[in-house]
Amino acid sequence: MTDVSRPADGFHVLLLMKTAGNRKVVGELLAEQDYDSISIQSEQDLQNALALPGPKVALVDLAGYGRSVWSLCEQLRSKKIPFLVMSTPEALRVSSNALALGAVSVIQKPVAKSALLQLLNSMAARPEPSHD
Repeated sequence: MTDVSRPADGFHVLLLMKTAGNRKVVGELLAEQDYDSISIQSEQDLQNALALPGPKVALVDLAGYGRSVWSLCEQLRSKKIPFLVMSTPEALRVSSNALALGAVSVIQKPVAKSALLQLLNSMAARPEPSHD
């Protein structure tokens, strides 16, 4: 099932994350910045999200995925959806495949929230988040 938060400006951040805790933390962070996040749990969820109107970017967390993650990355690339890949230090060697499949960047976990937002904002061509 796809979990869609209330859209702020029609811009969607696709969260390809197997770990529920990571989805929750990242989803809450994005909501604080008025991003519309969509949790992707299956290939069907991805197809449904790709069919939505409006611009999209994706965050792909390699944790919990097997080889199926590469076909998801390929689908993002073929639809010209910019995506970031998050990886543990142990999986960085494998994550180089993501760059070959079109990832904007591979970032090592844990990721500072401010750094993640800065990357997303640059991908979305949005102004920097407020620090009130």
